[in-house]
Amino acid sequence: MKKVFVVLMMLLLLPVVGWATTYTVGSSGCDYTSIQAVFDNEDLEPGDIIEVRADTVGGTKTYSEKVSPGANDSGSSSGYVYLQAREGDTIIIAYHSIRIAIYM
Repeated sequence: MKKVFVVLMMLLLLPVVGWATTYTVGSSGCDYTSIQAVFDNEDLEPGDIIEVRADTVGGTKTYSEKVSPGANDSGSSSGYVYLQAREGDTIIIAYHSIRIAIYM
């Protein structure tokens, strides 16, 4: 019984470990409908993932928007914030004459 108590106390005293969160972006069934909305509404932490989706799995979708991370959304040198396409999708982010394609 004493060992169980000691183990439980050690677990309670351990520092809280931050866990990465995945935010989804897509037309429907996702957390957000625009990439910028994630940056506007979340304080992203190192390791967080923004997964951008096409309308159908394996599809291609263009998001025509300016994307500006906030001051608290940059991650760190030891842990980045990731912007990625859902596996199999092709995502294009277009703003004026700039086009960035991301694949997974």
